[in-house]
Amino acid sequence: MVTPLDFQVARAVTQAHLLEMVLHGRGEWTMDLDGLAVDAWRAVDDYAAAVEAVFPEHCWLDGATSRSLSLRYNGEVVAVREIPAPGDGSFTVSWSFSVEAIEHAA
Repeated sequence: MVTPLDFQVARAVTQAHLLEMVLHGRGEWTMDLDGLAVDAWRAVDDYAAAVEAVFPEHCWLDGATSRSLSLRYNGEVVAVREIPAPGDGSFTVSWSFSVEAIEHAA
């Protein structure tokens, strides 16, 4: 039986692995928005990391209120999330990763 703690641990491990790939992976990053794939790049500073991409002008006017965005590393999907439907113009997506420090009382 899978417990809520099992789920939380699996999620934390997955997020840590993604952050490690963003920090140290030298492979190819891309983002795909409902079939429109674009190249992406890493942006890293002392406290967080992100993968960013610019989507060109495209007609998204089909009535959908959200879109499925996938993050790919070397062609493999590593994460998926829903985003609000964009307008017709170009736009930038930044997929951020960071570590949240948890302090416990002694």
